[in-house]
Amino acid sequence: MQTLFKSIVGSNAYGTNIATSDIDMMSIFKYPLHNYLRYSFQDTIVKSKGDEVDFEIGRFLHLLGKSNPTVFQLLWTPERCILETSEAFEKLREIRHQFLSKACRVPFIGYAKQQLAKAQTANRRAEWEKKDMQRLNPLDFCWVILDEKMIHSTQKQGVISLSEYLNIKGLAQTEVVLTKLQHTKEGHQLFRQENPRGITVDDSNNLRVSETPIGVLPIATVLYNLDGYSHHCKEYHDYLKAKETRNKQRYIDNGEKTYDVKNLMHTVRLVNMAEEIATKGEVYIDRTGIDADYLKAIRQGQVDLHQIFLEIEEKVKRIDILFDNSHLPDQITVDIEALIVEMRS
Repeated sequence: MQTLFKSIVGSNAYGTNIATSDIDMMSIFKYPLHNYLRYSFQDTIVKSKGDEVDFEIGRFLHLLGKSNPTVFQLLWTPERCILETSEAFEKLREIRHQFLSKACRVPFIGYAKQQLAKAQTANRRAEWEKKDMQRLNPLDFCWVILDEKMIHSTQKQGVISLSEYLNIKGLAQTEVVLTKLQHTKEGHQLFRQENPRGITVDDSNNLRVSETPIGVLPIATVLYNLDGYSHHCKEYHDYLKAKETRNKQRYIDNGEKTYDVKNLMHTVRLVNMAEEIATKGEVYIDRTGIDADYLKAIRQGQVDLHQIFLEIEEKVKRIDILFDNSHLPDQITVDIEALIVEMRS
């Protein structure tokens, strides 16, 4: 595997880094010819918890042909950030302006909107900072359909959790079994019977189902919300991941919602870069002397949220007009497939 290009990317390239910023890197590589002939290769490699991403040259060029903002930066990487390069990749950087077109509008603005959406959904992640999320088990998503007698005795309508039902009846998991209820997706019948292994399965979303006991009547009908439990498991996994990588400095509160200021900063940066592409036909990765100070002020929560949202909204509307009137071609004229063959050979 041959490295064609490697550079520092992200906030250290943008000039928006702070003391706690990670050093992110991105590489472009190619395989020996025999890997391509056997179609035996991986086109994207993520290393070091996402701090380094490597793209195979074909994958890189396909993304470049779609004006992907993530890979676009490599053609305009500041010299101070280049760690390794090659003659082949430098030739690519020499024709970088041929990859600029009006087609940049959709991916750049689309990616900016994704960053804005992430910033606006930070409220849940910030709430995780304030309280511990508890891991539930499948029994918490099992519901017993109450008969008339149980409705009267519990003063509840419809259903109660299986855990509550077992507590009312004074039963443990090891004293009951579940059987599948025919013609239902996740319906079960509950029987009183010795069951040393219980009705839940360790490290599984499934319940332990037994054969229907002979000569024994069910004591309850149970509905299992498997989709709900699966969703909870994903939420809990996201919670643990967020808790492990959390950075409280990224969140600011406007009194109603909490926002991720790093994502807000990237939204403004991408919108500004899209405007520059449309009007100047240039990509300025290093924001030093352009808007780096303003972007860092956003990241540090020093800019009014209302002002940021108004700025983004107004610029997105204006960018459509700017691209319509831009001197850029409608689409790139570079033959991506031919370029891939040339770069791989």
